[in-house]
Amino acid sequence: MAQKILRNPYKRQDVFRCFHEAHRGFGSVVSAYHVLEEKHCYPQGCLWFAWRCRKIGKRHACPRDFKHVGRECFSCPDFYEERVIHRPEVALSKEGFEAFSEELREFRWWLSQNLGRRIAFQGVVSAVKPRFSVSQGPRREHLSLSGFLLGFRNGFFGNSVMEDRFYGIAGDGLIQRLGIVPETKLEGEAVLGMDRGRLVLERLSRLEVLSRGEGEPWTKSEALVSRATASVFPGQPERCFACPKGALLDVWDEDQSLRHRLACLDGRPDPVDCSYGAELMLAELERCAEEGRASQD
Repeated sequence: MAQKILRNPYKRQDVFRCFHEAHRGFGSVVSAYHVLEEKHCYPQGCLWFAWRCRKIGKRHACPRDFKHVGRECFSCPDFYEERVIHRPEVALSKEGFEAFSEELREFRWWLSQNLGRRIAFQGVVSAVKPRFSVSQGPRREHLSLSGFLLGFRNGFFGNSVMEDRFYGIAGDGLIQRLGIVPETKLEGEAVLGMDRGRLVLERLSRLEVLSRGEGEPWTKSEALVSRATASVFPGQPERCFACPKGALLDVWDEDQSLRHRLACLDGRPDPVDCSYGAELMLAELERCAEEGRASQD
């Protein structure tokens, strides 16, 4: 029986472009999951109300010296809302979009057969990152470690080949007991879940280390110290989620509602201007060049 090859079309960022203000900082790039499953804005678009001012930006000074329209402007007579409809644009050719739609249909069918169920998996860990839980209290926030996030570049789900990223959630005890570090090859079982279009393995069990990478695994104390120097971003920028320096934060508000944030363990101030990926690539190129020179000598 031929192996089925899987890719996650939900995380493709070459299908749609959205020129909503919220996406302009990322070059109007959005994931297919955001458009099709979160906002449901294709093809009908989404309606929102833009805050406007009759003075700001029109060569008139704001009587309260504000430079931007915000919540404190609601009572001002110069404040008004503008009804705006944004429709994401398809960035693919007609044939490319038809191929994407077929790929998505097959992937949705596969999900219907496996999501929420226990599944056998195998993969090589590409990153191990702390996962924090932050409880917002009336006077201060309480930080705790809620395990680690394992990143996999590709792997196997049962008899299917997954040629795309997926993730796993592991406790700190499991990380220490099995010595899980990047380049560790794991095999086991887990419940297949989904978080904003990402495939996530939960409740890992029957794990076996087929081969182990180099280095020491994270400890709980090291993870908590790293959070103290990290910078926190709103939302979950995809480039940060896939980055080895991007750690997941589950933020619980006082009303027990859950929000997800990402922390940069490298302390980068803004994901838009981050050059960490390029720096890693340059370092790898320099290493390869050094090895080439050494072999010639």
